Amino acid sequence: MEQSLIAGYVVKEFARHTEVDAAIFNSFADLSAERLGPAIVVVDQASIEVAERARSAFDGVRVVVVFTLRPAVAMRTVVRRVRPEGCLSTMDSMREFGVQVSRIVRGEMVVSSSLSAYLGFDARNKRFDPPENGVLEVLTPRQLRSLRLLAQGRSVKETARILETTPKAIDNQKTRMMRKLGVRDRVELARIAIREGLIEA
Repeated sequence: MEQSLIAGYVVKEFARHTEVDAAIFNSFADLSAERLGPAIVVVDQASIEVAERARSAFDGVRVVVVFTLRPAVAMRTVVRRVRPEGCLSTMDSMREFGVQVSRIVRGEMVVSSSLSAYLGFDARNKRFDPPENGVLEVLTPRQLRSLRLLAQGRSVKETARILETTPKAIDNQKTRMMRKLGVRDRVELARIAIREGLIEA
């Protein structure tokens, strides 16, 4: 799904189900639209605090998180803190997204199939068991940005140009990342990035 369509589509899908009161609170929608006692609160992965406030403010509220990015470490952090009743992905088709929303409205716990492995979701027991520490948690945000570009096959020069720094700085970051992650070459770095969900395979 394109980023520009996400907010409107989430609102539209939940609005189709008049039998449940769903409030959309996220960085795409105006948080001042808060209503009393919604049954479902929908947030994006950047709005963990909103989900936590909703849990404490509204008895029995169910939280649904819409993930727009796929760094596994960040997703696992959200799941550990919020323990949502639903996890949807903007990487799914609009049709899949609509079916998942319908299931959530019916009271089912739904986790997008494109997310379940990253989130450690146990479908049989309907619970999350995310790994406590992802290997990429040892990297700084700047190193993660460099790793994402390098793992996509970009050259050191190209990565430096995109990140507006020097090739020497990227080389230094690459060396530090390899030391932190215990790998010896760029191929192993790319494998870790794929395994941890930083880039698509």
